[in-house]
Amino acid sequence: MTTTTASSPGIDLDLSRVLASVRRTMREGGLQTPLSLELRTRLQQRAAVLGGSAVGAAPTQTKLEIAKLTTAFPSLRGTGAADAQAMVAQYATALHGLPIWAIREVCGEIVRGTVPGLNPDFPPTAPRVRQLVDERTTRSEIEAKQIREVLEAPVVPKDNPEMAEKTRKVIGEGLRNLVEVMREKDRQFAGAAAPEKLAFKPFSIAECAEMYKHGDRPGLPFRDVTRNDDRNVTAADDIDVDIATEAGLSDFEQRVGP
Repeated sequence: MTTTTASSPGIDLDLSRVLASVRRTMREGGLQTPLSLELRTRLQQRAAVLGGSAVGAAPTQTKLEIAKLTTAFPSLRGTGAADAQAMVAQYATALHGLPIWAIREVCGEIVRGTVPGLNPDFPPTAPRVRQLVDERTTRSEIEAKQIREVLEAPVVPKDNPEMAEKTRKVIGEGLRNLVEVMREKDRQFAGAAAPEKLAFKPFSIAECAEMYKHGDRPGLPFRDVTRNDDRNVTAADDIDVDIATEAGLSDFEQRVGP
């Protein structure tokens, strides 16, 4: 059960050390050893204190602390009533939801001039006050979260050295077998005969002449000297094949050689 409190939760050094020790032994988010009834009870009580101290202050409480803060600075004493109310409302809005004990502690330190980095002659802005109060509550929030994790953590089975050794051996044997299979495949691949390369034999002059003679190259371009155009020779064309062959062969020999 959580009880709202206006006091700081303080620091329980002994319980903090025990909590840190338990969290160090946790594995995979679980406890290796169940919590004792005494420790669980202490953690639950501490969680209740932290939860109660995290309850946000009432608006009237926050405005009262802000009024005390602003009246402590001479530079604000001449402020009109309307401006003063607006200023207090602005601070109250910035501090909404924060616990009263943290607001009271921070405002008191500002008035006493003990906050590092603040000019004691001028009041800090509302966002700066909010930042200081947040810093004050962060430690309590972290502690509450750690306690909640420990209280809700399941108990995980302890390590079994014998089973771990058996598992290690099985995995190691499987990896060795896999490596041997891969090596055997590599040996088979390396010993396989490479396919013979297909030899390419270029046509001889005689073979080319024979192809020209018998028209083995369909669509061979032929220039008709009587006409100023190029056309393909087909079976339907009425031309002198011997003249075409002689002209083509003569041109071929000029370019390639006899």
